[in-house]
Amino acid sequence: MVEFLRDREAFSQLANKAGLSQRDNWYEIDNNSEDEAIIYVYSEIGYFGATAEEFVTELRDITAPKINVRINSYGGSIFEGIAIFNALRSHPAQVTTQVDAIAASIASVIAQAGDNRVMLDSSEMMIHEATGFAIGATESDMIEMAAVLKNQTDKLAEIYAKRKGDGRSKNRFLTLMRAGNTNLGTWFSAKEAVSEGLADEVVTPKTKTEPVEAKTPDPVTAVNFSDLFNTDPDDFEWSTPTDEEILV
Repeated sequence: MVEFLRDREAFSQLANKAGLSQRDNWYEIDNNSEDEAIIYVYSEIGYFGATAEEFVTELRDITAPKINVRINSYGGSIFEGIAIFNALRSHPAQVTTQVDAIAASIASVIAQAGDNRVMLDSSEMMIHEATGFAIGATESDMIEMAAVLKNQTDKLAEIYAKRKGDGRSKNRFLTLMRAGNTNLGTWFSAKEAVSEGLADEVVTPKTKTEPVEAKTPDPVTAVNFSDLFNTDPDDFEWSTPTDEEILV
């Protein structure tokens, strides 16, 4: 019965029965520029989103020399995420992955696909063990699912270690993935992600403002006050104010 969870069509049927609808907008590709394509991964990956197959099909159409993958996702399906990771790593373009807000779970693995991995200031990353559920009637079903999860957890730790450039750090990442009282993993600030080798740099977004045109001050007329005070009052022309000009 573990194979049931790997069958997207069967899983979708189960979701439909539970009243859960599928989405088709978890990513968007802006491929209008000849110089750089931008991919937005801004929702759940796989399951109730779209398949990696659709993503990879659109990815093949990108001919720009640079790809910027912007991520804001809590994660999703391991299998879909790994397929996306491998597709990005295999693409001939120079790939930059940029965490705009959060890259959690399998989204943190997609972030590892970049030739340059960027964390925007105030963004976060989270890694944890593979999780899932099994539908079965026997102990062997549960044991099989446990083996699947262990294998996937090891695979994710290897990806983190290789991208850090230190294969010996696999055990370090396994420890971080199993951290916490409930084994919910470890959260990293942008700087912490760089320190652990999960990203290459922290970038602070530049604030764009419209240029303010310098305004030339009005010329000030010089006044010789000594002439004013030395003037004979009889030289001024005085007039009697009208009723309308008198303020009451």
